[in-house]
Amino acid sequence: MRKILLPVITILFINFTAPAQVKTDTTKIDPTLKGQYQLLLSKSKTLNGYKLVNPSRLSGFWQNVRDSLNTDRKQLVVTRKKLQIRGKKSLISKNKFLTPNLHLPALIPS
Repeated sequence: MRKILLPVITILFINFTAPAQVKTDTTKIDPTLKGQYQLLLSKSKTLNGYKLVNPSRLSGFWQNVRDSLNTDRKQLVVTRKKLQIRGKKSLISKNKFLTPNLHLPALIPS
């Protein structure tokens, strides 16, 4: 009887304690800078009304901010170049319609 009772109690004990160890859902973490900042604040401790931020977390957040700014700056440069090219193309097409076409035969008989 003891040989059966001990494994049954052990299995029941494991089954009841396993749900107590809840994993954090990483899909709910916001990957934006605002979400990372909120996570940084939520994991920091408060002492006398001041937030104590872990320097390694702060440096990781700052690296993400710099990467985001650099990416946005690169996209801005590319967009400006595209707009300049489109502006030049539109000027060329306007000039084609505004200048007289010299290759057409004269309409006035000679």
